Amino acid sequence: MQTDKLSVAIIGGSIAGCAAAIELQRIGCTVNIYEQSEADFSERGMGIGAPVDFLSTCQDRNLLDSDIPNTSFTSRLFIKRADNGDDAPLWPQPMFSKILNWGLLFSNLRKRVQDTSYHRGVQLTGFKELGESGIKILFSDGSQGHCDLLLFADGHNSLGRKLLFPHSKIDYAGYVAWRGSIKESSFPFQDEALIAVHDQGHFMSLYVPDGDGSIERGQRNLTWIWYCLADESQLKRFLTDRKGELHATNLPPGAVTNNNKKNLYRQAEQQLPPTSARIICATAEPFIQTIYDISLPHYSRGSACLLGDASALARPHTGSGAIKAISQAILLAKSLQQHSSLK
Repeated sequence: MQTDKLSVAIIGGSIAGCAAAIELQRIGCTVNIYEQSEADFSERGMGIGAPVDFLSTCQDRNLLDSDIPNTSFTSRLFIKRADNGDDAPLWPQPMFSKILNWGLLFSNLRKRVQDTSYHRGVQLTGFKELGESGIKILFSDGSQGHCDLLLFADGHNSLGRKLLFPHSKIDYAGYVAWRGSIKESSFPFQDEALIAVHDQGHFMSLYVPDGDGSIERGQRNLTWIWYCLADESQLKRFLTDRKGELHATNLPPGAVTNNNKKNLYRQAEQQLPPTSARIICATAEPFIQTIYDISLPHYSRGSACLLGDASALARPHTGSGAIKAISQAILLAKSLQQHSSLK
């Protein structure tokens, strides 16, 4: 079958799934996205750093609006906690990057995917390869679908990865990332990114467009991430939410227990410079992400393949998760255009 006539099923409707759908639809594929969550991803407002050239590529390919709101910084200031407890500047580092709001990035991609192709609240349970007849896909409600190419863009805890490579496992990297966001108006600060270092990790904060796209002073979001060493034995406590439910890898905003929040605030005040600690303590609903690595023998098997975080876990301080996912989608479409079959 010609690759420009393929029917494609994408499992996962976040950034990787939407980017792949856009690129594949534009080369003539029939695409359907199946997203198990009913949540509105556009509500997420954390920051994503994007190299200027990458942002331009996305805009040139009409993946993102030419006027998508973004902030920028030209340097980042490294600081530490001084012996007397004050902020102690270490050095400034020149660095130029564009900062996008995660939710606005997703919304830009999502609006380029036809609503009739995007199916929410649909959970895949398995699939069966049918040789030359394609792939049968199975859903939790008992329904079935069919496709020529099956893409798993279902994130860091990918079911597709487990189905394709059942012996693969994610390995805990030995540290966690506490994250949060507050309004700039509640904590005015300088425009440069702030990096606070200490023996057990490091903290970073920067300004991000707010959910409405405002980049005006006083209206932006101040987002932060704090990487901390954590013994694996602590993860059960960190990942148990307010209802007593244990989560696999992350806790969303609003789920962290009051005791864990209090411990976070106390730890910040003890280990970080005052400016960084005040940002964390001003955050009403911090959340936590555990950091994992994975190594896979391949990204595909037969006519099924992995995309985005399902294929490889980029540690968040590299700032490359969304960039990797969109780049993979672009390269996949280019590769299909250059070949006459999936084999």
